[in-house]
Amino acid sequence: MPPRSLEVLHHLRKCSLIAAPIGVEGLTDADVEQSARLRAAMRILNRLRANGEKALVFVEFLDLQEALLPYL
Repeated sequence: MPPRSLEVLHHLRKCSLIAAPIGVEGLTDADVEQSARLRAAMRILNRLRANGEKALVFVEFLDLQEALLPYL
């Protein structure tokens, strides 16, 4: 598989998490609402926080990781 194909597959994988690019304002509630995976993650994290528990979150994409920090 040529390198360009890997780049396309990587982009498609990212689109499965969040389809729209993250704007300059960072990750917003609207972004989270449009992503089933992010909605589910936020529900779990909110439940953990309500129970006084902690979580370790692994994020595959660095730009999403940077956007999640201020959002959380």
